[in-house]
Amino acid sequence: MVLNKRIMRELRENGVRNLLMVAIIVLSMMLVVSLCSSTDSITASIKNMWKQSNVEDGSFETYVPLSKRNLRELSELNVYVEEAFYSDIEENGRILRVFHNRRYIDLPFPEYGRLPSNDKELFLEKMYAKNHNISVGDPIYIGAQQFSVSGIGCLPDYGYVKQNSSDVAPNDEFGIAVLTESAFNKMASGNNLIYHYTFKLGEGCTIRDLKDKLKKLKFDISSVKDTYIRAQIEKGIVPDTVNISAFEDAKYNIRINDAIDDAQISKISALIMGVILLILLVYMLAIFSSGNIEQERSVIGTLYALGYSRKEILRHYISVPMIISCVGALLGMISGFMMTDTMSASSASLYSIPNIRHVYPPYLICYALGMPVVLSYAINWFVLSKKLNLSPLAMMKRSVSGKASIGLALDNISFGVKFRIRQFLRELKGNITLFAGVVLSLLLILFSLACYGSLKGYIDGVENDIHYNYMYLLRNPVANLPKHSEIGFTKGFYVEFPMTSSEMEVTLMGIDYDNPYFDFAPYMSDNQNDVYVSSSASIKFGYKVGDEVVLKDISSDKYYAFHIAGECEYSGGLYFFMNIDAMRKAFGLPYFDPDDLDLGERRPARDTYYYNTVFSDNKLKFKHNMMLAEIAKEDIKYGANKFMTLMFSMIVMLIGVSVLIFISVMYLLMKLEIDRSRSAISLLKALGYDSKTVHSFYIDNSFYITLAAVVLGIPFCKKIVDAIYPYAVSNVNGGFKAVISPFHYLLVVIITFLSYFVTRLILVNYLEKINLSEILKDRE
Repeated sequence: MVLNKRIMRELRENGVRNLLMVAIIVLSMMLVVSLCSSTDSITASIKNMWKQSNVEDGSFETYVPLSKRNLRELSELNVYVEEAFYSDIEENGRILRVFHNRRYIDLPFPEYGRLPSNDKELFLEKMYAKNHNISVGDPIYIGAQQFSVSGIGCLPDYGYVKQNSSDVAPNDEFGIAVLTESAFNKMASGNNLIYHYTFKLGEGCTIRDLKDKLKKLKFDISSVKDTYIRAQIEKGIVPDTVNISAFEDAKYNIRINDAIDDAQISKISALIMGVILLILLVYMLAIFSSGNIEQERSVIGTLYALGYSRKEILRHYISVPMIISCVGALLGMISGFMMTDTMSASSASLYSIPNIRHVYPPYLICYALGMPVVLSYAINWFVLSKKLNLSPLAMMKRSVSGKASIGLALDNISFGVKFRIRQFLRELKGNITLFAGVVLSLLLILFSLACYGSLKGYIDGVENDIHYNYMYLLRNPVANLPKHSEIGFTKGFYVEFPMTSSEMEVTLMGIDYDNPYFDFAPYMSDNQNDVYVSSSASIKFGYKVGDEVVLKDISSDKYYAFHIAGECEYSGGLYFFMNIDAMRKAFGLPYFDPDDLDLGERRPARDTYYYNTVFSDNKLKFKHNMMLAEIAKEDIKYGANKFMTLMFSMIVMLIGVSVLIFISVMYLLMKLEIDRSRSAISLLKALGYDSKTVHSFYIDNSFYITLAAVVLGIPFCKKIVDAIYPYAVSNVNGGFKAVISPFHYLLVVIITFLSYFVTRLILVNYLEKINLSEILKDRE
């Protein structure tokens, strides 16, 4: 069709506008595709490793090794149990957790080299090797013995390489090594050997079946090295667990699952951003379709008069938006997939996961290519069809500047002000859409800054709320409690979290009323039914004073309901607090009751009753592997700052993309308003008005629209960010508010008006190019 020869000319004549529209689509699709692709690639790579390594269904630890008879009894359940004993060897501040070669479950996944084949070789976990610049073939010492690194790679049960699952962040000085079985037996010493087992469930066997069976297994009490537990067992005080010191279902194991769960956050954020950007795209496409038809009214009317059908004209005018959408979508998809490694870098630097294997999911390709194209076609078809319903004569009568203005009595007002008011009302529809465009762009910027403010608030909260330097989680009370320390009672539970339709791990902690490390300790009730929710847990779950919280103990499959008696300021994690004696009473353990004291009798020593947590200002040592975890305040701060470092690049990218989209939207919409008024601007110039006056009539109104968008839009956008942010961090094991500081609000205002004034300079130059002959084109 001859008419289509105009397409290339239209693309060239409106080159800047078209390029900016393409850029908006590219940036939008690139952001969504890169984040979703990185998540899908990380997930696929990890699950491929799980399949090849035969990842466990769960694990447990015992006080004494299971006997052959015990293992035979367990095999009756159709469950395979494999020995995975380990020993932590410390050397010069570095700790290597040494395992022997696995036979069937949790097989190491070599990425470089191979598994050890003799007693002089070992396999090393990749993060430890990277942190200490160790390569295949390098020598490494464990104690006094030298080994050669035969292979480097991952272990499926240590995707998140933490010495203890309760540690806040990984320790760069901790790593995993795998030896041959004979080398391990020579290396491991009896007093620091942990009796760890992994298992795979067969058909018809459940986690509960296995736990119930384990509780019934007989064992030699005299073989228990933990003197406290041995005494408790002999007294019949230890319930249920018997020969189980720890039990964990794989689906709750953060070492296994946290890398995938963390990657899902990026995907959720991308989908939220995708919705916002699609709204922006729909909005922009509708504006430009309408504006294009307004400018081409006389041309379209002439085409009708020349005999072109409505269908031919519709197909012609929809071609340019479709070309823009197709090019933008294709480039956005390609650039998004190319940025997969960049987006995956933060996860690869935090987790011990296989090298990322790119995947190209069909849903993402369809989304990236289909959404902009389908939206462009649908919107343009709707707008164009509506406009083309007019008669040829009506189309040829090109209006000078949009619809008639709204009638207002504007007496006793200067001509300049009166003109600007009438121009604002005449272009009311365009001004409203400009206002909406600025608000949508502000939403993107505020969401980006909220991510930064949230992490910064968490770091500050850790510094202000945690007053101890060290917290130690113990297997059981120790024989000699170190001096200058305080005790606590800690139990892990799970809470239903409707936002993710899953359960989330929380900690219930009992503390003494005089514990100096917790400001709120003296005010806690001694009622066994009362708990106090931390500020972090309150943010996460929305609990308020007076609510009831139900805690699930997965080790015993029991549920405990507590009344929330108060809220306390604590940002160190998802914690609930109780008076320690109230907690002992709640869980059926001996506790101190002041009514039991005779007149003048002193309170028993604080370590008389059960505890498993110790707080201290100084680093402590515990014998016989009694320590489960050492949590240092500096490590918590380091972990928080590490998360900030990992997230910072993504935050900067989001802000950068937001600013680019903001400038593009501002320029395009302000230019569109000037184009609609080209005839009126030409007439004003012909009547002798100077450039400054013309600028004030047609550009300065945009300043007040931008100002109104900032004043009204920032509070509105903050409410939207507050509503969607919890979904973006729903998988994070902590409570995070969408925090935007006064400085960041000021930064938003500065970015907005800098963008406006830069755009204004460009538009002033564009307006100056409108010459006097424009008014002659509209003679009828």
